[in-house]
Amino acid sequence: MKGIFRTVVFKSNLILALMLLHLSVYGQLSYGDKFRNLSIAIQDYANQNKLILPKGRYEFYKLGHAILWPYKQDSFWPFNRLILKDKAIRDSMIDELYVNFDQEYNRFVIDMYEKRYKFNEARHFDALSVPGEFRGGMSLLLERLSKFLLDRQGRWGLNLSSFTLYMDCELSSLPLAYDGEPAVVELLKQFFAEIKIPHKPGIYYGKPMYCSYRFDWMANKNKEIMLDCLVYNDYFNILFSETKLYALGAAGNSMKGQMSFFYDRKNNWKQFVERKDVKRILNSLQDETALKLFKLHYDSKRFSGDYRLDVVLLK
Repeated sequence: MKGIFRTVVFKSNLILALMLLHLSVYGQLSYGDKFRNLSIAIQDYANQNKLILPKGRYEFYKLGHAILWPYKQDSFWPFNRLILKDKAIRDSMIDELYVNFDQEYNRFVIDMYEKRYKFNEARHFDALSVPGEFRGGMSLLLERLSKFLLDRQGRWGLNLSSFTLYMDCELSSLPLAYDGEPAVVELLKQFFAEIKIPHKPGIYYGKPMYCSYRFDWMANKNKEIMLDCLVYNDYFNILFSETKLYALGAAGNSMKGQMSFFYDRKNNWKQFVERKDVKRILNSLQDETALKLFKLHYDSKRFSGDYRLDVVLLK
């Protein structure tokens, strides 16, 4: 019976691993440069002709000598001539036009991606995005952590300040770093060393992500003081200097120290690092670790778009 159970578990894990591998490979291929020249041509055409485009992702496909767009997306029709001329476009295959806006330079940024499906074909997952989680769920963690801190801080010495946990991109029971008042951080280190609650990282396109959780003290429905997790963030990369943590992720909700920039995956390294927003960040930080993190991000060739750098002073 045990042998059968082990076989079932092994097969289940193997299927999951193969699915994540497929999604990771697909995600990487979707970033490929197959349509780089076409993306540049369409982007130049849109900006030179001062077209106003809706931001977002729009699928289309070539059928004979026609390009078919989503319903009522006639703003993309001027691109048909450029798309039909490109030999990389295959008949009946779904492709995607991704429209961003670079506020720093007041221009549209356009990328084309290959989708790997025919227009009438059933699809698998295009992407897998799963947030990180603690074993047992957030409710159990909040209950145990609240009780631990309340018991040890005492009624009169209670520190109700917020704090943030930064978690690794692999299974771990200890946070990578803490951001909070020193006395609270010491208690947090004690809690996780004693309790050892495993944390599973978030997943994006089959790749594990770093993440952070910000906790604040709130009154529950019974008017009891308890912790609540108010902000969750994913990060593609985290690096440490001697005194700081640098976390790079997609733009969105962020904590203190946020620095935002735009990334155009069609740029070379020199073009990227000389952008005004990127130079502003690097000049203000004057830290080789920050530059190394930007180089990691550039080399990853992720989707064009808005990104941010969170900076935390280690205590």
